[in-house]
Amino acid sequence: MADKKSDLVKSWIAKLQREEKAHGPWRKQAEAAERDFFDDRSDNKRQLFNVFFSTVQTLHSRLYSKAPAPDVRRRFEMEGPLGQAAKQAA
Repeated sequence: MADKKSDLVKSWIAKLQREEKAHGPWRKQAEAAERDFFDDRSDNKRQLFNVFFSTVQTLHSRLYSKAPAPDVRRRFEMEGPLGQAAKQAA
C-alpha cells in the first residue's frame, strides 16, 4: 500500500514539473506584465504615464458612453393570440 502511495506521489510530482516546464515562459510573461501594470520596478523610479490605465479608461468610456439597447425579435413569425402574447411579454 505504501508503494502505491509513493508511486502516486511521484506521478503527481512529475506532472507538476512537466506543467511548470511547459508553462514557464507564459508565467514569466504574465509576471512581467503584472509588474508593468502595477509599476513595480527594482530601481524605484515611477513611470510618468501608465499605459494600462489609459487603455482601460479609453475602453471604459467607449463601453459606457451609451446604454445598450436590446434587440428582441422573434425568430419565427407566429400569427394569432399566442404570437401576440409572446410579443407583448418580450
